[in-house]
Amino acid sequence: MGLRDLLYTTALSALLAFSGCKKDKSPTAPEPNHPPTIERIVANPSEPYTDERVSLECIASDSDNDALDYIWDYNGGILDKINEPEVWWTSPSQPGQYHFSVGVEDNRGGHDSETLDLRVISRFDTILVAEDVTITSFFPNSNVNFPNEPYFGMYLDVYWGGGASGDEGFNEFYLKFGLVNEQRRVKSAKLKLTLVSVDHEDRLTLESDIHKVSESWDHNIVTWDSQPDYDITPVKRFIIPEYLQVPNTFYIEHLEDLVNSWIDNSSQNFGLLVKPIERDVIKWFYSYEGAREEGKMGYSPALILEYE
Repeated sequence: MGLRDLLYTTALSALLAFSGCKKDKSPTAPEPNHPPTIERIVANPSEPYTDERVSLECIASDSDNDALDYIWDYNGGILDKINEPEVWWTSPSQPGQYHFSVGVEDNRGGHDSETLDLRVISRFDTILVAEDVTITSFFPNSNVNFPNEPYFGMYLDVYWGGGASGDEGFNEFYLKFGLVNEQRRVKSAKLKLTLVSVDHEDRLTLESDIHKVSESWDHNIVTWDSQPDYDITPVKRFIIPEYLQVPNTFYIEHLEDLVNSWIDNSSQNFGLLVKPIERDVIKWFYSYEGAREEGKMGYSPALILEYE
């Protein structure tokens, strides 16, 4: 090997050795980790009934595309699992507010968490009457609501027949209820009334109609002559039963179409009218005021609802 070749080989070996050393001293820096992000927790339905199955989903993302681990925590009801992004929850039998939290980790030190509160409601609801009043053609210009007429105001009655003076007349009564849950459709609705014994004729049955009221009224001023309009076609025809022992509560069923019409248009919730269609039988019922005065609110007129 000549001197020139020897110098060339020596220089090349030195260059390669230098390059290798430089490479070993400068390792590539690791990519930084970005923690996962929870966008939201989705519940369906968002306002469940008691004992209802609810879908819960934690929507999360990770810009590094890391695999994510989930852990749920809660304070009531039953979760089918606690370590998945989508879980099923069975709500408790008790209405109330329930709290959820979910944590997400990427196994590289990144994590995020989020919370959700759900209100659980009852599928069933009891709505006490808000206003009630008897109107009578025997006193066409008188408001007989309590305290104007204490006895009439304590009770509601239906009657078609002759009065003390021999003239024929009618007693009918109006009921108005507050707003029901406007977010839910009603599956079934029934009217609860409690019969009160005031004379021997209570032992007879009495057929009556329920009409939808189409005009506003005030129980403190309404009279027979100023009574509100109502739909002529009855919503329901029913029989007030014969009871040998009173007080006795009974129910008039299948009023869900009427109640749903109030849900659809709450501004037209003017209540209902109970009208007798048979003669010479009188029936008396507890009013709200009568039930309150006697400390028996369970006897007050009420709507019993079951939501869909």
